[in-house]
Amino acid sequence: MEKPLAISMGEPAGIGPDLILQLYENRTKHDLPPFCLFGNADFCRRGPKGLA
Repeated sequence: MEKPLAISMGEPAGIGPDLILQLYENRTKHDLPPFCLFGNADFCRRGPKGLA
């Protein structure tokens, strides 16, 4: 089993959170390993600006 990557969400006003959530949504398409996101849970529940 692959070890998961740990990713910080970075600056909430930046592009990082949107990119991370889009990558998570398409993780199987891009064959990404499992990862764990560290950041504000309420902010992440709102979803990427471009997809929400």
